[in-house]
Amino acid sequence: TRTFVLPRYPEERRLYTQSIQESFRAVSDGRADVLFAPRSQIPYLIEETGTYNLEYEPESAFVDTLSLGVYKDADSHLWQILNKEVNHLDLRNIRSAVNEATNTSSHMSPQWLIYHYPMRVMGALAALAILVAGVVWHRSRLQRQHMDTVRQIAYTDFRYGLPNLSWLEEEIPRLLKSLRDEPDAGRPFIALFAMDNHSFDPLSFDPLPSGKGLFDKHVKNMAVRLLEENWVLATAAGEEDGHILCVCKGASEAEITRLVRNAVQTYAFIDLPTARIWQGMHGGICRLAPKESLREAATRAYVACRLAQEREEEAAFFDDSIQEHLALSQGMVSHMESALASGEFQVLYRPIVELATGKTVGAEAVLRWNSADLGVLSQDRFRSLFEANGFSIPLDYFALEEALLMQQQRLRDGKDPLPVFVAQSDLHIAEENYLEKMKRLAERYRPLPGMLALEFNDSSFGKPGQERRKKRASHILDSLHQMGFSVALSDFGEGSGTFRSIRELPLQAIGIHIPLHDITKNADRAKDLLENFIQLGQKLEMDVIVKDIETEFQSQKLLELGVTLGSGAACSEPLERKDFERLMDEAQA
Repeated sequence: TRTFVLPRYPEERRLYTQSIQESFRAVSDGRADVLFAPRSQIPYLIEETGTYNLEYEPESAFVDTLSLGVYKDADSHLWQILNKEVNHLDLRNIRSAVNEATNTSSHMSPQWLIYHYPMRVMGALAALAILVAGVVWHRSRLQRQHMDTVRQIAYTDFRYGLPNLSWLEEEIPRLLKSLRDEPDAGRPFIALFAMDNHSFDPLSFDPLPSGKGLFDKHVKNMAVRLLEENWVLATAAGEEDGHILCVCKGASEAEITRLVRNAVQTYAFIDLPTARIWQGMHGGICRLAPKESLREAATRAYVACRLAQEREEEAAFFDDSIQEHLALSQGMVSHMESALASGEFQVLYRPIVELATGKTVGAEAVLRWNSADLGVLSQDRFRSLFEANGFSIPLDYFALEEALLMQQQRLRDGKDPLPVFVAQSDLHIAEENYLEKMKRLAERYRPLPGMLALEFNDSSFGKPGQERRKKRASHILDSLHQMGFSVALSDFGEGSGTFRSIRELPLQAIGIHIPLHDITKNADRAKDLLENFIQLGQKLEMDVIVKDIETEFQSQKLLELGVTLGSGAACSEPLERKDFERLMDEAQA
């Protein structure tokens, strides 16, 4: 101040303030023209006082003499070296260092920039806002695209290119609302159409690769054509192959059943250039109550469809009788394991007799369920259900052990056993360790050869073309025969591959299942067919047993055709073990 300010500015041109901040405000307000302050503090003071209109020179306006002091007792060479270095300093480097330090200490705040460069700052902010908006819009667009893709994946059945059950669940509220808003529209129903995609091989009709998609194309076309019907509100692919689920409207149960039957008759064929192929289609219908789960309704429609298939009808409506059947099935599934563990299942023996003499020569093992909760159930009530859920496997082993135990006990008592036929599930052919389990049973009970016959359905051995399954089945049957078990075919005359099975597989007996009412009506073709079956079995040296003989008249007609062995109501009802053993004792007396 003494060396620079006072000599240049006389007293009348000086303004004294209480603080340096006040001095900054005085220059900013115009009360003074210039002030001097420590260079490093100027940016911070400008920001502190808000005096952004002030400008300052970053370069120092002062010249100071630089002196260097050296400790007197230091080595005399030290100050010589330092003095030499100072004398050789480049002034340009010093000036650059000063400028760099000054620029580094500059402090430009957002407020300073806005005050001095308002248009530039606003332009930069606008550009930044546009950039941010663009990024947000782009991310939002990508998110919408990704959500659309996810939604398409979640709501589309890609095999058929149709909406799936999840999509239909979301559409149900809108469909029901439109139905309520429409006068005299009718009531809502769920219809399920089920086609058998194994009913024909498309490659056998179209050898080109396009033949592989023939069935899938038919399913999609059917869904599209159904949607054009005025009684169909929406269509979607079902949860199983070859299933189409429809939301429908109709005035009554009878009307919607008629419409579904007509649809089955119309759309059940695949049209080829040279033929029309039936797809084994059936329909199931049920009511759709307000606020009801679509999946529950679809399950009921599926049950009705299965019933139509069993009855060989085009369509069936889910009514109270089906509800009772479903409730019984659910009760059987929930109690089956505990029932087996607690001994509720019982093996009965249906005698096999010589038709000419009535003498008992063997038996079929059948199961009865004496349920504490469901009552007494015959095997026909639960066999197909347990075959579907796999519980038939432990039941088969239970029946086998009971029959083997009875035969073993008779041998210990010095009595001869009679052959017993025990049904085997189709699942055993694919069951892991099936032969090991059967070997353990054979080692434990040591059955006499031919005294225990295992009955398989023809479907156990696979369809034509399934060579691996056929080879596995042949190996299993050979191994069972070596263990002392006989093997029988239980549904001769019904299975699609029956003749192939008796020709290629090691069988010791066949059970014939054909409708016998034609025999009693003296139908020549039916009698010729049965007679040929019997002769075929006898030529192959197999025991031939005709089952399900219901009347004495049928028994006499079968005798005339050369049948020697049979079973059924006309021969005897299934017997408990003690009663069957008494019958064996009488036969062997």
